[in-house]
Amino acid sequence: MMNSMNNLLSKNYNLKNPKLKKLVGYDSDNYLVESDTEKFILKVYLNEKNLVDFAEAENEVLLHLQQNKNKSFPAPIKNINGKYIALFEDENSTKTTRLLTFLQGEFLGDSEHTPQLFKSFGKFLAEMDWELKDFQNYTIAARQNKWDLQHILLNEKYIPYISNPAERKIVEYFFIQYKQNVLPHLPFLRKQTIHGDANDWNVLTKNG
Repeated sequence: MMNSMNNLLSKNYNLKNPKLKKLVGYDSDNYLVESDTEKFILKVYLNEKNLVDFAEAENEVLLHLQQNKNKSFPAPIKNINGKYIALFEDENSTKTTRLLTFLQGEFLGDSEHTPQLFKSFGKFLAEMDWELKDFQNYTIAARQNKWDLQHILLNEKYIPYISNPAERKIVEYFFIQYKQNVLPHLPFLRKQTIHGDANDWNVLTKNG
């Protein structure tokens, strides 16, 4: 696969023989790409329609956040065809890729946790969400993910797998509370795109 990606980077981004290092990923395979002068992040997705559509939606979010010249977010990089998405063949399957600028920093999980850092973190998230308040993307709006609290009922089917009866009762209770006290009000609440998973390992810190 590394040879295929090297060919992709050479053909689509004019990056000749860069160093590739596999990073941790969830919905995508992530790689640190190092040329002689620059670093990038390469994200590789299975060529399934929902993943390709969401990769393009993520690019749209990042491009929207770039409008104010904010350097706190990675920027999608166009390939030589002027597109932000590139495809390559690997092991008889088609993969979807996108290349991002590299952000220098330390994971929030590895940083010293101070009140000042958390204040900065909260301010950063609020400002990001404010910048996204007018952003619209139908792929994101239509997405249903079991990690998304507005779609928590997708997880109800897993309740029988809780072997401890007392713990199972607690979970059942809160699902009932959700259905009775939250679900009736959801259609009337404001909604917008936010970062729904800004956890210790999805955030970088630098200089506090």
